[in-house]
Amino acid sequence: MNIKDIEIFERFFAKELNSEELQWFNNEINSNPEFAKNFNIIKDINNVLSNKKIRDFRLLLKQAHNENFGKKHKRKIFLYRLSAVAATFLILISTGLYIWVNQNQQFKKDQVFSTYYPDMTNLQGINENADNLFNSATSAYISNDFKKAVGLFSKLADSDSLNSLYKFNLAIAYLGDENYSKSEILLQKLLEENNNLIEDNVQWFLAIVYYKTKQYDKATKLFTLISNNKEHYKAEDALLALKFLEEEKKE
Repeated sequence: MNIKDIEIFERFFAKELNSEELQWFNNEINSNPEFAKNFNIIKDINNVLSNKKIRDFRLLLKQAHNENFGKKHKRKIFLYRLSAVAATFLILISTGLYIWVNQNQQFKKDQVFSTYYPDMTNLQGINENADNLFNSATSAYISNDFKKAVGLFSKLADSDSLNSLYKFNLAIAYLGDENYSKSEILLQKLLEENNNLIEDNVQWFLAIVYYKTKQYDKATKLFTLISNNKEHYKAEDALLALKFLEEEKKE
């Protein structure tokens, strides 16, 4: 069972699927046995956890402990009792859910703070008429060969010092190579240029650099700026980033 399917199931139970998604969902249930099996597992878990008899898991465990090991003071009378099998089942389900929630949370966090820029080809484009050096640099980045991408984008940036796109790609390549200091310097300079074509991306990845280098105050300030700009394509992700930052500060 993968995270994507679980998220679809969650949206189904929350009635958040639109008509097209709902049609796809029903077709998948009818034609994909594995998908249907996983859906039934999640549905059963939801049914168990929504059952009034087992909502207060902590109290039930306490009751089970008292019944098996006893206690000196007067035992409380509970309206509902679970068998040992049901209690064990609840423990297994709850443990599984706890692990899944934490894994899902970490997955979302990794996505939000990812240093990879998937839209590089959309921004620049690779075509037959493009410069061979640029093609090679972009291909190296897409292949996660960040050191090679850094070398090639450096040559491009040196050949045209006024080309903000070359400098942005170089900053992103540095970021992929975990050379945060050089990436930060380039992104800060680009931010001062106020180039509307790349400004949103520059803001976002500079905030990512601040997070990766534990400059949390600067990261918080920039993520807040992004989240307040409802037209920014990363506004919602910035809100998530702020949430994760607050959680890290509490740890």
